[in-house]
Amino acid sequence: MRKHERTKFKNAVYIIITLLSSIFLIVSYNSALTKENFYSDLLISLGTNLLSVCLLFFLVNKYFGLDSDESLLEKIEILLKQSEEPISVQKLFTTVSENKPPFNEFVSDARKLDILVLTAVNLLSLHQNTFISLGKQNCKIRLLCLNPMSEAARHVYGGKPDIYKANIESASYAIENLKKNIPTNFEIRLLNFAPTLSLIIVSKNQQQGKKKREQLNESMQVQLYLTKSAIGSDRPIFRLTSDDKWFGVFKKEFDELWNDSITWTSLNKK
Repeated sequence: MRKHERTKFKNAVYIIITLLSSIFLIVSYNSALTKENFYSDLLISLGTNLLSVCLLFFLVNKYFGLDSDESLLEKIEILLKQSEEPISVQKLFTTVSENKPPFNEFVSDARKLDILVLTAVNLLSLHQNTFISLGKQNCKIRLLCLNPMSEAARHVYGGKPDIYKANIESASYAIENLKKNIPTNFEIRLLNFAPTLSLIIVSKNQQQGKKKREQLNESMQVQLYLTKSAIGSDRPIFRLTSDDKWFGVFKKEFDELWNDSITWTSLNKK
């Protein structure tokens, strides 16, 4: 029974009980006039008791919500219907410009930052000051990107090596600037194959409970790499928190890629 139907039904019950009580009281009054005390007392008792019960149920329902269980069942029914509907991918993915919170807020107060990208040119050029500020606040930043000297570098960006070369040259200046400004808190390593996605893994210490104990809070941003249709800031993005079952999968991917990578210093020596 829907909520508006239940309301109509309850109102009808209240009206019927009130009318019966009124009839009993009127009849009891007439009985009293004819000196039929037994019937008069009985009808008065019935009428007042019915009115009392009606008033009691009305007050309890109004202030304590007797139909809350039914309302909860309705909510569950709605959720079940929604879960049966196909999930819209549009609700799962965003782009860089649509991301909320924006990148600066997403990484603010981070104690550790792990980044997997192709060139990091857009990230480093737009947020150079953010990375320097985080590094000076003792945030450990690990950057993992494609080795520009590898064979794979010739086939990224849809087989347009000139675009990749220009991007990696721009990124290299930002990388050297970070190494200069936050040398102890910035580390970069290189992959000899192109990653299929980018990762930004953020670790923060947040105070929990009355005693303000610090607890690790982790989240990440995942961006898919497409070869032809969407490049740069138009690539699809989604975000995860540490309680998502896929969080550990992506985090393990970064850690294993980091262990298989080579250092930026060893590259310069070649």
